[in-house]
Amino acid sequence: MYSHQLDAFIKVAETGSFSKAAEQLYVSAPAIIQQVKLLEGRCGFRLFERSNHGAKLTPAGQSLVQDAKTIVRLAQDALTKAAQ
Repeated sequence: MYSHQLDAFIKVAETGSFSKAAEQLYVSAPAIIQQVKLLEGRCGFRLFERSNHGAKLTPAGQSLVQDAKTIVRLAQDALTKAAQ
């Protein structure tokens, strides 16, 4: 119902690391990196500043992360409601 790219984005934002996000989502780090790159492509701007020390949200990423969490929560609530 929503894009799993949002899951990857949120988890990287929470952990500050592509590899830690991958571990917590039980997927490979390259898969997480690809999902975030696809989301950045859809958005038209970078969401993270990447370094050897991890990933830090850009101002645009900081703006998007709370809304992304809301979108995921609303999608999950809609599915739960429909199932009932």
